[in-house]
Amino acid sequence: MAYPKINIDQIIAEFGAQYRQGGIGQQNLQTAIFQPEETRSLFTPWPTEDTIVYKATASIKRVLQAFQKSFTPIGDVKFELESIALDRVKIDEYIEPDDIMPTFLGFLAGMGPVDRTQWGIVRYMIEELIVKQYKQDLEISEIFKGVKGPIIEGTPNLEGTSINGVRKKLRDGHTAGKTNMITMGTPPVDPVEFVEYVEDFIKQIPELYRFRMDGLTMNKTLRARFKEGMRLKYNVNYAQVSSLLTVLDAENIAINGVASMAGSNMMYATFKANTAAPEKWGANQQTFDMQKFDRGVKLLSDWWVGIGFWYLGWVWHNDQDLV
Repeated sequence: MAYPKINIDQIIAEFGAQYRQGGIGQQNLQTAIFQPEETRSLFTPWPTEDTIVYKATASIKRVLQAFQKSFTPIGDVKFELESIALDRVKIDEYIEPDDIMPTFLGFLAGMGPVDRTQWGIVRYMIEELIVKQYKQDLEISEIFKGVKGPIIEGTPNLEGTSINGVRKKLRDGHTAGKTNMITMGTPPVDPVEFVEYVEDFIKQIPELYRFRMDGLTMNKTLRARFKEGMRLKYNVNYAQVSSLLTVLDAENIAINGVASMAGSNMMYATFKANTAAPEKWGANQQTFDMQKFDRGVKLLSDWWVGIGFWYLGWVWHNDQDLV
C-alpha cells in the first residue's frame, strides 16, 4: 500500500522550497484544535494484564421473617457475572522527514542527524498531532458509537469499527433484558420542558439507587438545553443552590455532556463504581516503536482498550437510540 505523505504543498506555494534561517522556530507553528477525551473520564480506570475482565454481583432475597420454632430458610443467593472485553487497537504512521527540507519547516530537522528518528519533526508529530488525533478518534468515533467490525488483512478498518462502545453495550444489554429502560419519548426542544423530562426520568429510578448515583450522561446540546431550562424554570430562586447542572430534587446527580454522544438522544445514569474503562498496555498510547525505513520513519504502537458496566441492572436509560 502507498504510505501517506507530509502535505506541505501550500507552504511551498506560499514561501518557496527554501529554508529561511534564523528567527523561525516552533513558535511559528500552531496545531489544529482537537477534541480531548471526555467519556472515559466518567468511567473508572481499570489497568489489567487480561484481555477480558470480570466481576460478579452478589444478591440475596428476603431473610427477615417472624419467629417460629421450625427451620424455614427463604433467602436465595444469586451471583451474576458480567464481563468487559478489551479490543486491541493500534497506531501505524509513516513519516519521511526529508520532505520538510528545504522549506519553511526546515527548523524541525534540528541539527540534521543521520538518524531521522532524532529529527524534531518526528517528536512534533507524535506529541502534537498523532496522540491528540488518537484521543479525538476515540472520543468522536469509537468510545460511544463504535461497533467492532471485521478485519481485512492489509486494509485499515473503517472509522467507528475499532471497538465496541458504550452505545453497543447498552443496546445489547437492553435486548437481553438486563438494563432498565424508562420510556420517555423524544427529548423536548423547549428548555423548560426538557428539564421536566429529566426530572421525570430521575424520579422513576427507585430511591435505593437514585440517591447513590452521581451522573446522568447525554450529549452536549442536551446538557446546554438543561442548563438553560433550569435558569428559566427556577429563575433567581434556583441561583441560591449550587449548580444549574444538577437535578434539583437529586443534587447528587450531575448532568454530564460528552462529545461522543453528539447526534444521539440516548441518556443514561448509573454510579461510577459500576463503570470500568479497562486498559492493557495503556502506556503504549503515547509510546512508539520508531523504525528506520530507508530515510523514512515508521511509528508503531498497540494496546487494548475497553469500556463497560459491571452490572447492567444498575443502569437506567431512556428509550432513544436503542436500534
